Amino acid sequence: MNISVGVAGSKKWPRYYIVQENGSYWNDERKQWSTDLVEATTFASMYGLKSVVSEIEESSHTEKKVRYFESKCIIKVRCDDDFELEDLQFHLAKCVNIRVSTKQPVEGDSIQDCWISVALPWSTIEETDQEEYELYG
Repeated sequence: MNISVGVAGSKKWPRYYIVQENGSYWNDERKQWSTDLVEATTFASMYGLKSVVSEIEESSHTEKKVRYFESKCIIKVRCDDDFELEDLQFHLAKCVNIRVSTKQPVEGDSIQDCWISVALPWSTIEETDQEEYELYG
């Protein structure tokens, strides 16, 4: 299932909706697809939209087996102001970009159809230095 994000509203007040490749629109209240754009749920923020898209994608893979992996995660933060751990938690939940530093797929290679979730155990967060970050980056 290929899904995309559509934009409605105005430039000043954009709203987002989820659309499937067959032209169906996601109604989050009913948790189902509709062929009528009027029934599509609109989202005011990308954060709320991202969460729903992830739920939809995961549900399309529930019949597959589950495997778990554990890895060290290095987080780089650039900020002029003081940055508290609570700020980091908010920003990670809002917009995360995961970079895999080795063996990226070659352009043109297909990526396996799967859903991946990354959980970051908050109690494992501790500050490190640039040298360690660059060692893994």
